[in-house]
Amino acid sequence: MNIVWDSLVPGRSPYFVPRVGWRNGITELQLTVTGDGAVSVTLNFYGSNDGIGLVPLGTLAVSGTATPAVPLTASDSITRPYRLLLAELVNPVTGAPTRILLTQSGV
Repeated sequence: MNIVWDSLVPGRSPYFVPRVGWRNGITELQLTVTGDGAVSVTLNFYGSNDGIGLVPLGTLAVSGTATPAVPLTASDSITRPYRLLLAELVNPVTGAPTRILLTQSGV
């Protein structure tokens, strides 16, 4: 598991992380939200080759009832050739999520 964004790490977001799988062309992103009750979370993700310019690549969103044992998840694939990823939490987050985690893996 390669972490792109984690709500449990203070000061982590937003900053660029190296994209896993960019040489092979496909990267899978997964948003996982745990909590205790109804939650709604949206993350936008961007690509860059220089760490300065941002190119919007997509949005992941989850909404529903989350528990620590049964998290809410959403996933997407990136096939565009950017070396770096940045994720940004879209406000407002509703409910009380205990953890918001975006991970990546190369295919």
